[in-house]
Amino acid sequence: MRKRGSKWAAVLYFGIDKSGKRKYKWFSGFSTKKEAEKARPRSSKKSTPESILKQQRFYGRLYEEMARGQEIPS
Repeated sequence: MRKRGSKWAAVLYFGIDKSGKRKYKWFSGFSTKKEAEKARPRSSKKSTPESILKQQRFYGRLYEEMARGQEIPS
């Protein structure tokens, strides 16, 4: 947990990537430390760093496909 200005953030450490850089995922914008702790994914089968990355990739691809295939209504 880290305080950034007047808000709290939870940080999830992913390890070191192939280029030697440390990888983190930030969950920020919480009013209290307790809220940030509740929002931070716990280490379990459902919320490991790998599963979070897979979800982000899946939703990123889904968004890209939708953006290419559909017109935005005006």
